Amino acid sequence: MNTNCNIIQDLIPLVKDGVASNESRELVFQHIEKCETCKNLYDSLPDSGLQAPEPQRDAKILLAMRRTMRVIQLMILCIGGLISISIGQSSGVFYNFLLLPLLGVLSGIGPRVRWYWVPIILFAGEFLWYCLYSLWTSSSLGFFSVEAYSLLGGAAVYGTIYAVLALLGRVAVELFRYAFRR
Repeated sequence: MNTNCNIIQDLIPLVKDGVASNESRELVFQHIEKCETCKNLYDSLPDSGLQAPEPQRDAKILLAMRRTMRVIQLMILCIGGLISISIGQSSGVFYNFLLLPLLGVLSGIGPRVRWYWVPIILFAGEFLWYCLYSLWTSSSLGFFSVEAYSLLGGAAVYGTIYAVLALLGRVAVELFRYAFRR
């Protein structure tokens, strides 16, 4: 009995239990074809009935978990974006200085979402909300009037502020990644 047999005899219970890696299983099966002592040990141990997990099934489970996490992350981002846009015209507008960078942070952690869409969608959402809200509250606003152009300018300013605040949160995530990577 050589050292190789000792290693194989240590691996045989793991193979029988179904917890050994594929490489270990192949090594044991190749060895027991040549070594009668190890083959007798392999045959003498009872089968546990467990099989090694299928790598393809594990990949499917991981894919399903990533998909679920991505959906949850997108729902949180959408709800947070809607809340920040809706409080933009109220007295709670200063909560956006906390909420929007937090949305930027949430876009940068967890499963990768295309993070650059968060500031773009916030800009577009605030721009549309500001325009619609201003048109709703203003009774006489012609499209080519001076008020319309100031309305569009104000909407662009608010949208830009929202996008920049979300980008600040994303920059914070990248800085933390850089700092803790080393």
